[in-house]
Amino acid sequence: MSAGRAGEGGRVRPPDGPSKWSYYGAAHRYDVHGGVGAERACRERMDRLVLGGCEAELRALAGAGDRCAFIALVELLVDADRTGDLREMAEAGDGRARTALVELLADRGREEELRAEADRGDGAALRALVGLMVGGGRTGEALALLDGGVHPGLERQARALRLQVLLGAGMEEEVRRMAGAGDRAAARALVDRAFERGDTEGLAERARAGDDRALWRWAELLASSGRADAAEAVLRPRAEQGHPYALDLIRRLCEGRTGDLRG
Repeated sequence: MSAGRAGEGGRVRPPDGPSKWSYYGAAHRYDVHGGVGAERACRERMDRLVLGGCEAELRALAGAGDRCAFIALVELLVDADRTGDLREMAEAGDGRARTALVELLADRGREEELRAEADRGDGAALRALVGLMVGGGRTGEALALLDGGVHPGLERQARALRLQVLLGAGMEEEVRRMAGAGDRAAARALVDRAFERGDTEGLAERARAGDDRALWRWAELLASSGRADAAEAVLRPRAEQGHPYALDLIRRLCEGRTGDLRG
């Protein structure tokens, strides 16, 4: 980020382009100042502090709860590639700093550093690392990573990521094999994939085989396509068995809440 001439609203540094950061540059996307004048004053103040390299003041303001100062501080650290400072803040318990750290590393393709964060138990780092591998056409490497042992606290997430990678790579038969062997997560993933594709027949097949999740998604798909009567019909047998969720879904359908069948 470089300094610029004063622009609209009295800004003394140019705004960054559309940000990928969850916190970086986000303070002024929302009305948190109570008025246009207060927002402009805050922008100008943060501009001056960032351009002046007033890190100590920004840290003091951020420590006192100033959200804009925290984001400006992160901006300084990100632009200077000061991952050590972000990590220190993250290890002190600041989840916002951890998010910024992982996103910085992912944006710059720094896989070894992401791997180190994942080895310390950072689930976001593991997801970002797998995303880089898959995005680079290295599906086998991503699967090897997830199969080869991860931090004990990330084992459940690794299993879920593995299913996503398999399905994303078109390896649905492997997921079906897993589901057939009793892997419930694989079965859920297949149902969700069928729902995303609008595969009514696939959901119906699984529902008739006793998969309740498939039944709920089948009914949801039918209702969302204007077939509320058909949705109620497929739910009715489970409702007559007294299943509370089936009864609740039918109630929503009767109330005309066809877009409110999830959750």
